Amino acid sequence: MMDRTFSYLKKLASNLGVTIRYSYKMNNTTPSVYDQYSNQIVLNMNATDMLFQFAHEIAHSLTRESCLLYKTSNIFHSKAEYEANSLAIKILKDFYFKDVEIENRGIDNFMLYYKIPYNFWDLCMTA
Repeated sequence: MMDRTFSYLKKLASNLGVTIRYSYKMNNTTPSVYDQYSNQIVLNMNATDMLFQFAHEIAHSLTRESCLLYKTSNIFHSKAEYEANSLAIKILKDFYFKDVEIENRGIDNFMLYYKIPYNFWDLCMTA
């Protein structure tokens, strides 16, 4: 399913006109990044939570308005990150729960599968 999720996210990015650059040189804790000006994601292929990061950066591309204010204050930064995390979780949930077997449908399994940090548990429950 990981390969299918990756293909799904690549297609979603392509449909949005987002260019993807794949980096294999970053360490596993370096975050991926979306650049709104070039409409490009630099995806850290070594990240342990790469699929969640990919969905998160796609979410940033969908919420460009909040990206414009991203660096102006901590409030706008936090709001943009919250929106991107929420939308990323929704993107992944829509894909994951469409095909997963009933016995694996719990939020904990979903979070473990995509390596979503546990502090997003409430967000996963509501997204």
